[in-house]
Amino acid sequence: MCREELENIVEDIHNKFHVELAVCEVFKRRWSYITGTKNYVNGRYRINIDEKYGIIVNCEEQDVEKIKMHIKKG
Repeated sequence: MCREELENIVEDIHNKFHVELAVCEVFKRRWSYITGTKNYVNGRYRINIDEKYGIIVNCEEQDVEKIKMHIKKG
């Protein structure tokens, strides 16, 4: 997945769910910021996009499942 694809995911989720988020590269338990809103690197929820990338988002709990389903749909 290239940076442009990750930025598109950020923009798409931000526009659909009106949340700020950060995309990170996942190294076991460590998540390293790549793109998105830096203020949300310490957000409430971590959602894996795939085994290499994930998003950190600060949203309501009920939105987490909606965001996960949206990512899976692609």
